[in-house]
Amino acid sequence: MPVLLLGVGGIALLGRRHGGLLYGVLIFYALFTYIDRFGNWFQVVMPAYPLIVLGLAILAHRLFRPSPNWARVLVILALALLVANRLGVNFPGADQRDRP
Repeated sequence: MPVLLLGVGGIALLGRRHGGLLYGVLIFYALFTYIDRFGNWFQVVMPAYPLIVLGLAILAHRLFRPSPNWARVLVILALALLVANRLGVNFPGADQRDRP
């Protein structure tokens, strides 16, 4: 969810013309997902994933380009917290040891 929110926010940094185009594509994908909600969600959602990652990359570029050291430390800390959260949430659920 953080990648989705940051990616959609990062698309706004592209400007009105390019950002509007990418937002339009994402809205189209959202409508298509609603129409094809009984289909394979992976095939429907995957075309939107690179656009979200593109927005996240734009946001990261803007943060790291002329930023002070505190912004870099904040991003690294946020990534470390996300990794710790995934290890704490996903790893116990994926551990198949002692299960039949």
